[in-house]
Order: sequence, then C-alpha cells, then structure tokens
Amino acid sequence: MKTLMRAAWLAVCLTAWGSTRLVLYPGELAWVSEVRTHDVGEEGTLVLDLPHGTLAPSLVVEGLEVVSVQFATVNPPAIHLLVGQSVSVWVGDERIDGKLLAVDGGLTLATRDRLLFLATWDRVSGPLPRELPDKRLLRAQLRYRTTSPGRKDLVVRYLVQGIGWEASYTALLSGSVLHLKGWATVENQIPWTFADAGLTLVAGTVYQPKTGDVRALALALPESMPSPAPAFEYYRYVLPGQWTLAPGVVLLPLVSVRVPFTRTYRFRGGSVEVYVKFKNETSPLPGGEIRFYEEGGALFVGAATLDNTPGGASVELAVGAAFDLRGERVEERRERLGDRSYREAWRITLTSAKEQEVEVEVVETLSGVWKIREASLPYEVLSASQILFRVKVPAGGSGEVRYTVDWEY
Repeated sequence: MKTLMRAAWLAVCLTAWGSTRLVLYPGELAWVSEVRTHDVGEEGTLVLDLPHGTLAPSLVVEGLEVVSVQFATVNPPAIHLLVGQSVSVWVGDERIDGKLLAVDGGLTLATRDRLLFLATWDRVSGPLPRELPDKRLLRAQLRYRTTSPGRKDLVVRYLVQGIGWEASYTALLSGSVLHLKGWATVENQIPWTFADAGLTLVAGTVYQPKTGDVRALALALPESMPSPAPAFEYYRYVLPGQWTLAPGVVLLPLVSVRVPFTRTYRFRGGSVEVYVKFKNETSPLPGGEIRFYEEGGALFVGAATLDNTPGGASVELAVGAAFDLRGERVEERRERLGDRSYREAWRITLTSAKEQEVEVEVVETLSGVWKIREASLPYEVLSASQILFRVKVPAGGSGEVRYTVDWEY
C-alpha cells in the first residue's frame, strides 16, 4: 500500500515524462500532449494520473488499444509538505527522529549523527503545515491490449481547464507615434506543474467545451518576439525554448510595434470621449486590454479593450472623457406625420475651454427607415442607423450642428 501511495505522489511531482507540449487558448483551457514511458504486457491495466480539471472525455492515449477507461478523483499523500521539517518516523516499534530531506522513492532523513535512507516505513509524524494546498488529481485506469508488449512511449493528450492565457498591451503615446507592446499573461490555476514544456498560444474566439469535474513566477524572457502563424480560423504563437509552468502567473512578450496614430474627439450624447486611432500595419493582434501612457510612460491616460484585430485593419479606441469639452443634444421639434412616421429636428451644441480649435465627431443614431430633410453640415453615413457630422469648435468657444430627419417604423 505504501508503495502505491509513494508512486501516486511521484506522479504528481514528475509531470514531464518526456516531450511535453501545451497549446493554450484564451480563457482557461489548454490542450496538453505528453510522452509517458511505461512497461506494458499484451493486456492489462494501466494507471495514468492527470491534473485536476482535465476533461475526462478528451483523454487520448496513442500506442495502445484502449478497451475501457475508469476515472476517479483522488488525493495523493501530502508527505512532501513535511520536507525540511523535523519529523518522527516509525519502522515497526522503532522511532527515528530527524529532519526530512526528501521523499522520492523512500524517506531521506538527517538524524543527529547520520544520514538515513528508509525504503519502507510504517508511519510519519510531523508539524501541521500552515496551509494544506489542493492536490487533487484525476486518475484514469485503462484496460488495454497491444501486440507489441514491452517498454513503450505512449502519447497522452487531454484538454484541461484552469490554465490559459490572455493578451494585454501597453501603448506609449509620443507625438504622433504609438509604441505598442503586447504581453501574454499565462496563468496556471491548477495544482500541477508542467516542466520543460513547449508552449503555443492560440489567438482567436474558440468555442469552449462543456465544463467537467474539475502566485507569481518569474522566468527569463526570449529576446525575439514569436511570430503568428495561421491555425484553422485563428492564429498561433509558438514560443521559443521550453518553459516550466507551476501554479501562478507568467508574463511572456508577444508583440512590439510602432505605428502613427491620431487623437480625435467623439460625441454620442453624454461625455465627449477621447479616441486613439491607428492602423494595424503589422501582424494580427490578439484581443486584450490596452493601457495608454504619455510623458515617456510617467502618466497613465486611460485604458480600452482591443478586439481580435487582423493585419491591415484600422483601430479606434476610446480611452477617456475630455475634461475641457462639453456636449448638449436638444430635440427642438417633433411632428407626427402619419400612423407610423415622424419628423424630428435636433440641435447638438459643443463648447470648449481649450486654447486651440478642435474637431469633434458627432455620431447620431437614427430610428427605423429614415431620411435627412436638411442639415447645417455635411454628414457621412456610417451604417443603416448611424450618421456622423464633423463639427469645428473654436478655442474657448462653441460649435453646433442642426438637422431634421423624417423616419418611420
């Protein structure tokens, strides 16, 4: 029994049985591929320990003909929590006191006068740890057949929830240039360590499977940025080298570009918002939060959420509300033209306390099937329900636009 318990714990500690690759998706989902080496007969039972959060139906084992699989959630022994502590070990009626140095394959104990290795023991007593971490795991018991028994490398693949990634950006505004730096935040929320694993990050909207039974780590960063490559209807970033993902958070560099930008103002009713506009002239950008800074990074000026953005696409993001600009939207007249039709006259006034003239984009949302009867300024049709006016607002002054619209529903 003790041998089985030690084996179960070793399976938790040694989660890299060979070549390990993780494909991480936005949110909390990963596709894991591992090579595990086992001695197998022509038929029999094989036990595989998997991270808690593994979606059981996703398990694939290549190299054997799997007849059936039985799953159970188990808690391995927590004797590893006593490593480094003073403990008492009983072998039969004999009590041995010392400092526990290791638990791999047996107990390594430093007593007062010697270093002792115990391959077997009856019980261990030690101080209660301050925190008892969740070490649950999913145990798969496979019944199998094979025509080539012996020592085999088995490819084990599965989906696991609780580990994934998201993109985030910092944008430094300097003159008319935006320096955009993107980071991938990888978070492992499960009590499992993936050692020396290759990492691939998939960017895009991937529909997640149904849920099943289910902090900070500093790493050296690669000097070069990963390049995105098409993958189905998404993009993937293959990170160079190997990484160890223990429970916690890892930040990995994703993109670094410089592009020209413009600052514009827009009024939709409510506050006059400040927009940053630029064209993504480089590679695809995964969706994520962008934090904007000025003055060499010393001043935070706002944040916005970037959608998944292909190369060549234009981006416009609202980062805050302009302090020195105000807008007012007034309905001056409303007439009923018929059972289902109306005529409305609107006035939009913009006032400025700025020391220079600015242009404000006024976006109006129209109802039903509409037609502009008259307008004091030219307008652009943005969509079936929106039009845009460009209003010049002088320094310390005001500007306005008036229009009349007929609409029916």
